[in-house]
Amino acid sequence: MGYPIEMIGKETVLFSLIGENAIESKKEELFNNYFKASDVDAKMMPLNIRMDDIGFFIYGFKDSQIKAGYFQQEYWTRLYDILDDMSEEAEICGIIDTIDVKNGQNIPYLSQGRAAISLLKPKGKKVGIYGNTLSIKSILYHLVQAQPKEIILYDEIVENCAKLMSLIPEGISVDIQRIQEDTIMIEGCDIFINSQKENTFTYHDSVNTVLELTYTPRAGLRTQDSQYLNFNDIEKEIAKIKTNEWMKNG
Repeated sequence: MGYPIEMIGKETVLFSLIGENAIESKKEELFNNYFKASDVDAKMMPLNIRMDDIGFFIYGFKDSQIKAGYFQQEYWTRLYDILDDMSEEAEICGIIDTIDVKNGQNIPYLSQGRAAISLLKPKGKKVGIYGNTLSIKSILYHLVQAQPKEIILYDEIVENCAKLMSLIPEGISVDIQRIQEDTIMIEGCDIFINSQKENTFTYHDSVNTVLELTYTPRAGLRTQDSQYLNFNDIEKEIAKIKTNEWMKNG
């Protein structure tokens, strides 16, 4: 299966979605819908790249006709291992999901935390976070700049919360809640971000927005009164943010 080359003209500006099964995922449509709506001659082209070939692919990426790339999850830590001169956020979090090509150089950084905060709009709100994953670090990196009212860290292991605390500057109110049961009632926050799959959560009426960092929504979560988001929603927001930037910068 290949990409329909007839959709690409001589003047088309090329971008790429890269993954082991990027073509089959059809997620390039998230980006192409924004290009079409803006009536620009640009295309996000999916490329299936094997894990064994990603180093060679990245080596030639800056010299190709591709202006930027968004990489699927299987490559986030691998890119961090093989690339240098990354953004401060990527260095702190240990993952890379986006590369822009500028002046013949690969510029690697993260997009997911910024997109998540754009969706959640946490200014002045209490935000609960469960888990100490690399994606959580990216979200927290941007959350502390968004002026939340309070950050509540949940975990079975208090030491995990201590690691996240290092990303939170003085002046932001922080609470730590230790989880000791398989079924947990989440209350006292407006927004809850869950990076784990093992536990079962129930939510108090005060929790208006829930973000689960999975690609598949859990059955039975959605209600009329609450907003439930997952990583698919974050990727839609990444597509919105990045296509706007790419079009603005030519």
